[in-house]
Amino acid sequence: MKRNKGFTLLEIMIALVVLTTGLIAIAYMTNYAISGNREAKLLTQAVTLAQDKLEELRGVDYDALTSDNDAVNIDNIAYTRTWTVQTDASKEMKTAAVIVSWNLAAESVTFVTKVAK
Repeated sequence: MKRNKGFTLLEIMIALVVLTTGLIAIAYMTNYAISGNREAKLLTQAVTLAQDKLEELRGVDYDALTSDNDAVNIDNIAYTRTWTVQTDASKEMKTAAVIVSWNLAAESVTFVTKVAK
């Protein structure tokens, strides 16, 4: 009786199923990582825009601080910055809050600071 060397069709089919499962898992993880990186980039840009506006507000004369908003477009993503300025009870400090939203306001970041007279 002669013994054949090599793989059977069943062994090849099982190997293909295992390989395909692994490749699908890698594709899914890659897609998930790309999506996470994109969200991190959007959040980083929003935080930078908020910090820039806070620094700008800190440089404005105390009596000229007012609430307003603007729109900034970065990489075809529209960010809306809204800042509110409220005078504290002591009249010696103002509270400035900057809200940056994107994705049609579905996501946002908020930063708050105090500005002294």
